Amino acid sequence: MAFDNIIGQEKWTKFLLDAWTKKRLAHAILISGPSGSGKEFLALEMAKLLNCPEEENGACGSCSSCRRISSIEHPNVQFVFPLPGGKSRSDSKNKSADPLYGLSEEVIETIQFEVTKKAENPYHRIDIPKAKFIRIDSIRHLRENAYLKSAEPGNKVVIVSRTEMMNDEAANSFLKLLEEPPSETYIFLTTSKPNSLIPTIRSRCQEIKLKGLTDDQVMEKLVSFGKPSEEARTIAKIVEGDISKALKLLEEGEFEERSAIADELVAVIRSGLASDIVPMNRKLMELSSEGKEKLADIFQIALNLILGGGIADISRITGSKIAEQFDKAIDLVGRNIYIPMIFSALVFESRMLLKLSQNKAEIR
Repeated sequence: MAFDNIIGQEKWTKFLLDAWTKKRLAHAILISGPSGSGKEFLALEMAKLLNCPEEENGACGSCSSCRRISSIEHPNVQFVFPLPGGKSRSDSKNKSADPLYGLSEEVIETIQFEVTKKAENPYHRIDIPKAKFIRIDSIRHLRENAYLKSAEPGNKVVIVSRTEMMNDEAANSFLKLLEEPPSETYIFLTTSKPNSLIPTIRSRCQEIKLKGLTDDQVMEKLVSFGKPSEEARTIAKIVEGDISKALKLLEEGEFEERSAIADELVAVIRSGLASDIVPMNRKLMELSSEGKEKLADIFQIALNLILGGGIADISRITGSKIAEQFDKAIDLVGRNIYIPMIFSALVFESRMLLKLSQNKAEIR
């Protein structure tokens, strides 16, 4: 049935189902909320509800219509997301608004792969390299199709992912669709940054604000995928409610890689040797070129290891103080402070706290 597999958004699934049942569903809905909270998943479930022939009881999830929407293959559903730039049309006789025009075969294969992943798991975040904007061609193509008569019964559904990534030209073109929406068409915009949308788009939509998932909700979902509870708990802690990120870490083996480096980091703190800091600093500097988020994850995993007994039995007070140092380091990583300075200070402060804790234990 519709919404059964959406995590933690019971308030809004009930609201939307009630609005649909009472025939009061808005034709343009802005779904905002933190990354990984299920915005696109909710939009896809609404598309099923609006096209399922078993609509008297809600979307069945098993009919041909529901299955094709799950696979993102239903002709009534248009799914728009950021794409990389392609070759210019200026010298081409092809003036159609095909959003894939000018893209290389490799990029198109990547897009197809990402859409397949989305179909397999609606919490998957479609991520195309160098996709910085929702292109004007995507919106033109969307508008062309929106006004055509549907080949199948049901309602047309437009889903726009990361709406804040529309450039000005695309946003102004899309606004025309909102101002003159076709009949039997429902529009769902999703964004983690509603304040970045132009006011005229936002004002024409009914907004629903999803809440972020809790660590326990993420952990429960990961355990249902067969992950050991301790590993699931660590992942849930570092992704901060972003189930999409959690799934990415698992699918691409990134969690194992980050955990291995976190083990090395804890070993450096444990050793007490100044000579161990320099090679670790070099490694962290190399990793920083892959993104600050990766370093922040490594620090968080290392902290979880320490608090979980990765060094020695430590008091709650010492653990709290060490956690403060790691939180400070994670914050500084996000501010682009020099990585060796951050790590050296973190190691020094953590070693001092552990030494004080051990001295107190010996005195007692």
